[in-house]
Amino acid sequence: MLGFYGLPVVVNSPTAEKAPAPATPSVPVETTSPSPSASSGTPSPSARTSKPTKKPSDVFKSLTLEIAEDYGISLDDDPMRPVSRDYDKELYWYDGALYVGEGAQMVVLHRQESGTYQTCSTVTRFEDYVNIPLGKGDRFCLISPTGLVALVENVGGDGPYDAYVTLKLTIWNGSY
Repeated sequence: MLGFYGLPVVVNSPTAEKAPAPATPSVPVETTSPSPSASSGTPSPSARTSKPTKKPSDVFKSLTLEIAEDYGISLDDDPMRPVSRDYDKELYWYDGALYVGEGAQMVVLHRQESGTYQTCSTVTRFEDYVNIPLGKGDRFCLISPTGLVALVENVGGDGPYDAYVTLKLTIWNGSY
């Protein structure tokens, strides 16, 4: 029907039968009683099931390892175990010096610079190797081509005639 000014008008007759409501599937509803932690504002263990998001500055792994002459590592190795540098590793010990390879970047830190993720991810004094004398306590940053960022500290071995160097690594997720 058309009403005033030709606009459609919907008319519900008081005697018209009403159509039954469409059937909706019933869904069982699970109810739980509030956990004791709910009243304290701490989420219950079941409420903490979502995965935490990883930030670039989150520590990926920390370890200390020994690298012998002509051996190297890659930050992504799991487990991280030195292998022959013939496999083109990101960091390797050769002829009394630590070198970078496989597209990695190295930044030797000054004594006054902090060994943090922030420092390692922003300083850009890239070098190809750390030459001897690499003394105990000397630190450098290593950035892998896959984005991992590491602080590497010499904790043992400080001469060109040492059979190996002992390194402590703190590796962050990175954002490269």
